[in-house]
Amino acid sequence: MSDAGTDFTAIRGKRPVVAHYGVADDPGHSDFWGAGVVETAPIEGTAEGTIVLDRGDQMFYMGRYVDDPVKIIFKEGRIIDIKGGLDAFLLRKHLESYQEENAWMAGHVSMGFDKRISWTTQAIAPVSPELGFSGGVAESYYGNIQLEIGNNDDMNFRGKNRSNAHLGNCMLNSSLYLDDLHFIDHGVFVPEELRA
Repeated sequence: MSDAGTDFTAIRGKRPVVAHYGVADDPGHSDFWGAGVVETAPIEGTAEGTIVLDRGDQMFYMGRYVDDPVKIIFKEGRIIDIKGGLDAFLLRKHLESYQEENAWMAGHVSMGFDKRISWTTQAIAPVSPELGFSGGVAESYYGNIQLEIGNNDDMNFRGKNRSNAHLGNCMLNSSLYLDDLHFIDHGVFVPEELRA
């Protein structure tokens, strides 16, 4: 949920919850450098509602901070509409470029936990988003919530959506509930042990 208009639900079921912290320290635990996130993939077909990327949020795989709000509408796990100005147009065109239905599916949801991250890193030190460096920073920013669009069929998420698309969208000032537990409130973790 967000004041910008996000109102989105999804069901995790028994899908694993994955912690990425930059070290593959246990057998079967894959990781990547620069990450500080906890993430999970919703059951396919359960994502419902609206995600609003507000001004200053990041579409990091596209190397962009959002200028014009983008409204992404999901029904039965799939994007059915993307509304807005230039940023919405670019997101639509990029998803269309994959020429596959599964590119339009909700992939996974993440929460950033790294208190050291600067939200402006991508703006002041641009690198190719395809390399993942700026993306890892955006994903890890403390209290941000990410919705990834596209594939989730890897060993971490154990989802069923296979796609070449994997587009991260990170949102500030949003709120998240896990079942009935209020977990993030406008970008601030509610449980005291997780507060910055």
